[in-house]
Amino acid sequence: MVTAGIANRRPMHRYDLFTLELFIAVVEEQSIAAASERAHIAASAISRRISELEAMLGAELLVRHSKGIDLTEAGTALLHHARTIQGVEIIGPAPPASGGVHIVQMLNLLEAYDLAAMGFGTPDTLHLLLEVLKITAVERRAATADPAFVDVPVARLTAKDYAARRRPEIDPERSGRYAPGVGTNESANTTHVTVADADGTIVTSTQTINSLFGAKIMIPGTGIVPNNYMYLFDPHPGHALSLAPGKRITSGISALIGCRAGRPVFALGLPDAHRIPSGALQAVLNLVDHGMSLQEAVEATRIFTWGEEAEIEAGIPETVRAALAARGHPVRPVAHVGGGMRAIGLEPDGTMTGAACWRADGAPAGLGGGLARAGTSFWPDPRRDAPSA
Repeated sequence: MVTAGIANRRPMHRYDLFTLELFIAVVEEQSIAAASERAHIAASAISRRISELEAMLGAELLVRHSKGIDLTEAGTALLHHARTIQGVEIIGPAPPASGGVHIVQMLNLLEAYDLAAMGFGTPDTLHLLLEVLKITAVERRAATADPAFVDVPVARLTAKDYAARRRPEIDPERSGRYAPGVGTNESANTTHVTVADADGTIVTSTQTINSLFGAKIMIPGTGIVPNNYMYLFDPHPGHALSLAPGKRITSGISALIGCRAGRPVFALGLPDAHRIPSGALQAVLNLVDHGMSLQEAVEATRIFTWGEEAEIEAGIPETVRAALAARGHPVRPVAHVGGGMRAIGLEPDGTMTGAACWRADGAPAGLGGGLARAGTSFWPDPRRDAPSA
């Protein structure tokens, strides 16, 4: 499964395959020469396989979902599930991914509180975060699924008046339990990459194969291992996540792009199954409400719950953990919450800053240069004139 937030979208050409492979290879090989050779091999193999599939199936089939949904239109729909917080528009993936919808819902629930004044990492702030995480967890299980099969109430879940109706359920002093207002399995085999270029194209992409080696097979000629994400369907009929032919499984993928006045200012994402929306939400709050730098935002301590234990990172002081426990939260200290976040900050002058956090291997990397300008050629070697007689 691959879900991405894309700005300035354009068709993916064969040269783009090389660019993406080169970016990944440079990070892993730490050598431009070795990375370039590896990227050429990988991109060429994928390109040949795409050509074979186009010839065998017809190019039209490659850009349409099995239910007849045009993926170009579906990609555009991603831009509609957005919410503005402190002047920053947050853009996320549409269903069947749950992250975009429920991050918007959580931001709506939190907008009545002055989180900046309450402070980062305080008991009051963390208590509110835990409560909105619990509310959206029950909503996700009840209603977020493949919209080709389930009438996902996106408009209601992302509406400010719906958040206003649910907000009074939150007790500022006590942990609560919540029922959905609308009609678990874990994966450690998910990765995320955030890429931006000088032309303003941004890709924040989360990929998962679910279990170790996914479906345990490889597509001949590609090196690609399919996922076994169908494992996460509900085997019982009659529910939002019940298994059905051609149905897409939902996920917590939350690849986000933040825009101010129509211009992208950051892009981010992370792996780790149902903890992904929580980590992405907290990064947005860190940037917008708490005024952190990009590196501070991705590395800051996190929390998580989906209705039971409250996972609190070890970096949060014991006094804060005790205050949360006193409010009724079943606190469980953990080494880290969620996977390694990858983020890019974009300045008005075109400057970009990359950031990666300590929770997983990964590093920001920049590439410069490219193809020579059209019509440019090397000068011939200089020649000496023949000596005069």
